[in-house]
Amino acid sequence: MEKNSTYNKLKSQKIEELYANGLPSKISGKAHIFGDDVDTDAIIPGAYLRTTDLYELALHCMAGIDEDFPNKTANGDVIIAGENFGCGSSREQAPVAIKYCGIQAIIAESFARIFYRNCINLGIIPIECKGIKKIMDTITNLKKSKNENESQKENSEMDISVEVDFENKKIYINNKDIEEYPIKNEDFTKVTCIFPKGKTMDILSKGGLVGYAKSQ
Repeated sequence: MEKNSTYNKLKSQKIEELYANGLPSKISGKAHIFGDDVDTDAIIPGAYLRTTDLYELALHCMAGIDEDFPNKTANGDVIIAGENFGCGSSREQAPVAIKYCGIQAIIAESFARIFYRNCINLGIIPIECKGIKKIMDTITNLKKSKNENESQKENSEMDISVEVDFENKKIYINNKDIEEYPIKNEDFTKVTCIFPKGKTMDILSKGGLVGYAKSQ
């Protein structure tokens, strides 16, 4: 496969060095928003499972949904998704492809269990947040209205910033604490986030299971 400009961009992000530093106190970047039931085949289609160059694997990340996804990512960006993220087969290549796009954290309503564990092993921080989907729906609808009022292009990229503060277990969307966003739901009125803890955080602090094993 010809190594194109996106491949060179991904490789310049030096993912191994990024993760070698372990868990940062904070990460910040752009939010990449996905819906419910994003399965591992959509994240990395089966045709690419034999790819051994991990940056080349990342070139096909989210190919089942957005083929341009790898070109949009940067170190510190975060995926925000709905229910059951990472469902389907247990292929480890799915979180590997996400990792080599520079994504360090995934915030979702819920995760498929094996995918969640694979994220931990690879050093990607998975955070379960009940209510995050409603918050993102509210924000994107507001931004769409603003874009229309400003006569911007309908298909313009809507940049939404996200910061994850691991030390204080806080998440900020567009510089606002997500707990300050009201949610209308019969079960809860504000978002509830569950950060990894205990031994899981010990593994993440070493950049994943390999780094943790080497430290023991």
